[in-house]
Amino acid sequence: MFAYILVFDRWQIGVSMNKLHETIKNSPNIKTWWHYLKHCYIIISDSDVVELSTEIREIIPKKGFLLMSVNLDQSDGWLPKKAWDWIKRNEK
Repeated sequence: MFAYILVFDRWQIGVSMNKLHETIKNSPNIKTWWHYLKHCYIIISDSDVVELSTEIREIIPKKGFLLMSVNLDQSDGWLPKKAWDWIKRNEK
């Protein structure tokens, strides 16, 4: 399993946030996801970054986004407790 962070400018992606959210929620390649910040998802997947990025490009064609591997046990910030609980449950 891999953890990725997906970051995008939601005002410039040119697609419905509902469409993006539904695709992430229903993708067979995404095991679970986190969306506690408006411009960001953390995604847990068996797919490698290229496979997952290809799927995201179908939703956000020719728009800027960043998909990057992350290490969930090396994280810090200011988030609600339930966000940290999700991160803790999904650490490797």
